[in-house]
Amino acid sequence: YKNPQKLPGNQVKCDYDNPPPQGKICEIELEKNMGPCTEAFNYGFTAARNEKINSILSHISGGIFLFYVIFYSILACLFAICMYVLMSTLTDEYPKLQLDESIIGVNPGLGFRPMSSDPEAASLIRYKINNTESASMWTKEIDNYLEVYKNPQKLPGNQVKCDYDNPPPQGKICEIELEKNMGPCTEAFNYGFTAGKPCVFIKLNKIYGWEPDYYQSLDELPHEMPVTLKSYITHAVNISVAHVS
Repeated sequence: YKNPQKLPGNQVKCDYDNPPPQGKICEIELEKNMGPCTEAFNYGFTAARNEKINSILSHISGGIFLFYVIFYSILACLFAICMYVLMSTLTDEYPKLQLDESIIGVNPGLGFRPMSSDPEAASLIRYKINNTESASMWTKEIDNYLEVYKNPQKLPGNQVKCDYDNPPPQGKICEIELEKNMGPCTEAFNYGFTAGKPCVFIKLNKIYGWEPDYYQSLDELPHEMPVTLKSYITHAVNISVAHVS
């Protein structure tokens, strides 16, 4: 059919509306009338093969997708279990590692207030005595620091009245009466800044579980304590118990 010379020679062009005359046959135009069943389309075999390949690839893609769904689901479950176990060992009330087990250790750091908010100034306190605005920057810092002591509602509620002779029971802290016990270092006196004698509040950084060593008498003070500090404690008025960290 591709080579008409090999046929009897009685082919004529015809179709359904124009049938061939008697003794003639219709000429077959392969590329025109056979649709995809031609040599150009590999007689449909390529399409069948591509369809099979597509079917295989679709199955593989579905398998890969299912694998990753299961894989990441297992990872998510393992992560959730690890987080649950970890969080069950923690509490919002205190850190898990304390004292020697922690990085901080058993020696609390010493801080002070007021402290400049300017990182370049570091620990320098600098102002002009005759400049009220210059001093107010520092007094405001102290006001902010002492705010919780001025407003008892902001404290945990475990404050009790105590002194050196009457220490607080376990779980309680001493109530601080600022205007009564702080001398000239109160808001009424601008914490000594306007008088040229600024007050600096020394504080120990908080360490959970840490308890200070108590010395019941001056003879128990450690030998490595600075002489000036020993002298101050010795000559202090009405001191019966010294708390030394």
